[in-house]
Amino acid sequence: MANRPQPTRLSREQLKTFLPTPELIRAFEKFIEQLAELTPDDLDAIQAQATGAEETASRAITRINAVTAMLADLQTIVGQARSQSSAISDLRREVAELQIRVQGG
Repeated sequence: MANRPQPTRLSREQLKTFLPTPELIRAFEKFIEQLAELTPDDLDAIQAQATGAEETASRAITRINAVTAMLADLQTIVGQARSQSSAISDLRREVAELQIRVQGG
């Protein structure tokens, strides 16, 4: 493994400028220590996971877009069915009026 440059350490006074509590300062210091321990293999694994997550998200977006298109089609079909239903109701009403005329007059 190649020598990696040591990160510049910030003093606690410097950390206080953006971390308001001692607990946050300690947590940040621990995070930086853990980050410094990552190896190139770790970083490659993280990158692979991120790439996999990105591909999964892309597939999900594609599926969401397909469902959105299907819903739009369904909305059109429902609208057409309502129009046909209305037309059928109008025809039934006309048939009933004609039957009344024929029967009684």
